[in-house]
Amino acid sequence: MNEHRHQYVSSHNIYVKLARKEREYVKKSCAAKLPYHRKQLKVMMLIGLAGMGFNTFLKGRPRRGGKRFRKAHRTSTTVALQNEHMSSQICVFCFQPLSLLPATILKDGKKQKKHSHGALTCNNSNCPAVLAGYTTFNRDAVGATGIGLAAVTTIFSSDKKPLPPYNPSASTTTTGHFELDQIYRLVSPSSTFLHGQTSM
Repeated sequence: MNEHRHQYVSSHNIYVKLARKEREYVKKSCAAKLPYHRKQLKVMMLIGLAGMGFNTFLKGRPRRGGKRFRKAHRTSTTVALQNEHMSSQICVFCFQPLSLLPATILKDGKKQKKHSHGALTCNNSNCPAVLAGYTTFNRDAVGATGIGLAAVTTIFSSDKKPLPPYNPSASTTTTGHFELDQIYRLVSPSSTFLHGQTSM
């Protein structure tokens, strides 16, 4: 086996191992909240179209992700690719715009105001989460939940459209104010593509 082939096989095995660990983590987390054993659960990976790379090239760390990571998942489960439009900019509880968390830092003995790009706040006083005492959210968690909501509603809707807040073709007026029983009135092409063992 030449060096190039050996490197490809080694890299492929790493992707497969990482994908398997991720699916097992999802199953374990779901089984802890549902009345099912994790072996009874079937995982469906909902992935944003912007990609899923992780790690960095700095300090010699290899970067993983992208198409090869999705391919590793696709051999064992269904993978859905979803448009990430507004997924990390809208509250998943009230569908109103989120803002970056303001913060104060001390630099050179002076206080400076800045925004934390990893934390978001909901400014809607009537938001169910705010009323329950949750005002700050992790940006990655909000984005992942938003992608999940958009993908699930696209897959199960008869006209293959996501919720209006996540619909890139929806108007800002309709996106900001809509009724849950009227969420499928807007017309837009499907933004979800399925790969794997099943197709929609």
